[in-house]
Amino acid sequence: MSHKITWHNTTRVLVLNNDIVELQEMLDGLHREGFSVDGTIDTDAAAEMLKAQRYHVLLLDLMLHATNGLALARRLKAQYPDLVIVLMSDYMFSFSLLAKADTGASGFVPKPFRASDIASFLRTKMPKQPRKKTGEALAHSFARMTTSAPIYAAHVKYHT
Repeated sequence: MSHKITWHNTTRVLVLNNDIVELQEMLDGLHREGFSVDGTIDTDAAAEMLKAQRYHVLLLDLMLHATNGLALARRLKAQYPDLVIVLMSDYMFSFSLLAKADTGASGFVPKPFRASDIASFLRTKMPKQPRKKTGEALAHSFARMTTSAPIYAAHVKYHT
């Protein structure tokens, strides 16, 4: 007898991006990949969203219009130590520069990227979250990343 099991990813992702078109593409793509995802182009709105509900991951654009992305990452990591911050940018930053910036970020992803690639990156490098499922009960153990984890680089495919 076969039982169908459907997994739902419970990882909550907040995307803060400076470009509304890119933001919508990221939200649609990550949603299709099974993530619970919200997004904004406004840093004040992002701060309110972080206060209102718990997010596991913040995808943060470094090149925001009115805010220094590195400083914002540092401030948010201090305020939300369990929040996994993944920096992203249209510009390439060296990993040594990002490490010296001491933002507490867990990774850097160069834009543009495909949703499937960032989803894969999040699944392999970010803390595992318990998953809800329908069907028969099954127990799993999930590893947890420490906040002092090194910065990871995502290997993503560019749009052509």
